[in-house]
Amino acid sequence: MNDLTIKQMLFNHQQVVEEMMWSFFFMTITAQVFLSLVVPFLIYIVKAIRAYMLQRDRDAVEIAQLIQGKHPSQVENR
Repeated sequence: MNDLTIKQMLFNHQQVVEEMMWSFFFMTITAQVFLSLVVPFLIYIVKAIRAYMLQRDRDAVEIAQLIQGKHPSQVENR
């Protein structure tokens, strides 16, 4: 191989490495944005769903007690 071909190969290799570094840099930024913005929002949604389901269960127990003729205030809380 002549000197020009080796220089061209090194230049191409340098470009590939540089592009890989930039893509890694942007992937890192994207991951940080995802972790800082999206994950807390997902945690909030999961907590809201859990609270809704808990309240729904409490309402179901209260309705069952009302059907049985017991007022909810007369029954001990679990």
